[in-house]
Amino acid sequence: MPFKQNAEGKWVAKTVGRRSTVSDEAKKLGVIEEWGKLAMQVLDGSVLQEAELRAAMAPFAELYTSAPAPKPTEFTTDENGKVVEKKNEDPVPHLKLESNGKDTLGDFDKLMDSFVPRWQGFAYEGVDFESKVLPNKTMKLMMTFASTRGVDKEGVTIEGTQKEGFFILNNFTMDPDDDSKIKMWSQTFDKKYHALVREHVDTADSLAAASKMRVAKEWAEASKAMMNSGQCDAASLAGGLQKFDGFYVDIGIGLTMAHGASVKGNFATSAVMMVKTWSGFRFSGADFGVTANEDGTHTVAQTMKRTVGVNTKGVEVHGTSNDHFTITHTFSQDRNGLIKSHAQELSDNNTLYFNVSRGKIDGAK
Repeated sequence: MPFKQNAEGKWVAKTVGRRSTVSDEAKKLGVIEEWGKLAMQVLDGSVLQEAELRAAMAPFAELYTSAPAPKPTEFTTDENGKVVEKKNEDPVPHLKLESNGKDTLGDFDKLMDSFVPRWQGFAYEGVDFESKVLPNKTMKLMMTFASTRGVDKEGVTIEGTQKEGFFILNNFTMDPDDDSKIKMWSQTFDKKYHALVREHVDTADSLAAASKMRVAKEWAEASKAMMNSGQCDAASLAGGLQKFDGFYVDIGIGLTMAHGASVKGNFATSAVMMVKTWSGFRFSGADFGVTANEDGTHTVAQTMKRTVGVNTKGVEVHGTSNDHFTITHTFSQDRNGLIKSHAQELSDNNTLYFNVSRGKIDGAK
């Protein structure tokens, strides 16, 4: 063991540079193992679609190097001698993700814009990892999965996507200015299997989205026809609603009405609530618009040129006319488009109109 004299002239053991290197490598390896533990928590037994996967990956941002601080504002003069703000060059991308030959440069959010769509819809069981330092000082982390499969947005396993023993090799290069932060991240995996699952998941999601939109539009068309028929007594509504049974799942339908009442059961249970809520309201000039929402739900916005309350004899009830009535329906549907939950909403003004008119209709003779 080499020795050296300290400031007091005493001989002490000389620190060997290699010890510092080993310590640095252990520090880096600790960061990568933290990454692996986070990945296990996120992936093992989870079914992560796009929004859930993006949220689950957010804590990983702390392990990556941050963007450089923006340059201070500088000024220069133009050709006329006028002082103007000098435009800073676009910041150099500070992170890099290599994924089977496809590169993404940018900040952590930019990396996630590439990573999340690539891996959403994969489900894993039996997740584990092993990490080590490679001779070139790159940090290696091997993620292994006992089983992997593709799932649609309903969480249903897609036939033909199951695989035993899938793995993803992650290599990390640390920031030379801060060896506790990741600068570059590369992934290597079975391209053929990944492409197969990606195609199956995307196809299933596209088919499901088309089915949901089709059912929502068909529901809206049927509702439009019934509302414009002018028949609004309880018996006519009950009879007309029988045609809607095929738009809903068999059991477990969640229905929330515009006035806040809710019920759960089969369609017959829901129909009773609908009749109780809307009998006596006569609509004309009903139309609709259908919107697919980012969360997978669909919204049907119904607009009426005229709404009025009538008594049991079909005579208009004074003070119940409205020329600006809108009902918003939001559907949550299964992969075949069948409605699992149905929520009705009214604006504040329309809620007031509904409550007042409901009372007048019920009190009319």
